Amino acid sequence: MLNFIKLALSILWITITIICSLLIFELITNIFFQNLDSFKYLLYGIGSYIGVSILINKKYFQFWDTFFHELDHIIFALITFSSPQKLVVSPDNRGDGANGYVVHNGSQNSL
Repeated sequence: MLNFIKLALSILWITITIICSLLIFELITNIFFQNLDSFKYLLYGIGSYIGVSILINKKYFQFWDTFFHELDHIIFALITFSSPQKLVVSPDNRGDGANGYVVHNGSQNSL
């Protein structure tokens, strides 16, 4: 019985999340952007990702969040003329927030 209630609440939550995402998108486009058809699907995708990531187990998204976070470090290292040596992302959630790192040559910069 408890599982049925959880399933019903999950379906209700997904429905409310999708409706709210669509309404917020329409509100933002009507207020700020009069002609935003080219970015419509991008914003739908962002809203859907946020909604789904809230509902689904965080461990599934942890790897990709960490991967893209560390990829940002590599991009910043390249921008600051440092040479990335190694990218490590662990699929396991260690619980201490250190699921990945980037090794690069060069000194730490002040930015």
